[in-house]
Amino acid sequence: MFSFDDAHPKVTRDEYRYNDIPVRYPQRVAQAPCLRPFIQLELMEANLLEAPEFRDIHTLVTTLTGKAPVISAFPCATIISTQAEKLVAMLRRTAAVARNIERQDDASLVRHIYDTYCIVQAGNVDMCLLTDFFKQTIEQDIQRYGNQYPQFCVSPNDELKMGLDELEHNPLYKTRYQQFVAPMVYGARKVSWDEAYASFRQMALIILDTY
Repeated sequence: MFSFDDAHPKVTRDEYRYNDIPVRYPQRVAQAPCLRPFIQLELMEANLLEAPEFRDIHTLVTTLTGKAPVISAFPCATIISTQAEKLVAMLRRTAAVARNIERQDDASLVRHIYDTYCIVQAGNVDMCLLTDFFKQTIEQDIQRYGNQYPQFCVSPNDELKMGLDELEHNPLYKTRYQQFVAPMVYGARKVSWDEAYASFRQMALIILDTY
């Protein structure tokens, strides 16, 4: 059954506002290299950028069989606020790693680039609202991580652009995308690194150039 693993202990940071709890799950087949051997349960205290929206939660089984959702009307962060947070997090943490500030270099963080691509492809992105949420996210991150990352406090725009350039010129991120993101995508449509990053970069620059 589900259990805790001493080899992957709980991580608590940011004055207990962030908790990462690895939970092992039963495995009946060989583990895919791109999958963690545990469920990464992340609990984070954060100020929502706008009121949550209520959504049904389905599993693949309930979706394919047409059964009722596992959970109905669960409060979730809105897509556009999540998009803003993904853009800032990807750029800020990439720049922090380049400056040797980031405490842990999360190889799976490149998923934000794919997620952003999917949101853009779905259409109807309110750029004015996204830009506003982007700026609010930066302000929240300065308050939360400012002591760890002084350059970000002084010039967040320059730091985020540095992160964007690092993503483009450091081949490590393309490799990570191919290793961690591509195998996890369900369906016949496969999105290359070049396609996903081009969409991410275009969206980021539109906002950064107005900052």
